Amino acid sequence: MMTDRDNWNRPFWKGAFSESDGTGSTSRILSTIIVVAALTWVTIVVLHTKAIPELGSVAAFVSSAVGVLYGVNKISTKTSDTIIQKTNILQQK
Repeated sequence: MMTDRDNWNRPFWKGAFSESDGTGSTSRILSTIIVVAALTWVTIVVLHTKAIPELGSVAAFVSSAVGVLYGVNKISTKTSDTIIQKTNILQQK
């Protein structure tokens, strides 16, 4: 019998929230939190006002926040890879 805890051990969840080398991805986790928070906020606004709000600003915020997280992650990965390569070259000399 499968429990709820077993679902987190499946490869999909590990792949969804980790980099290709298996390390946890802060930007993917924070992006998920931002999207869930935005959806929760819109749901609360709809429930209280009984009207759908203008979603352009919400979409812009989510896109910007997720884009910044993705960009910072990519820049830091490239920078650390470059530093590691230069360190390896220096150690070989």
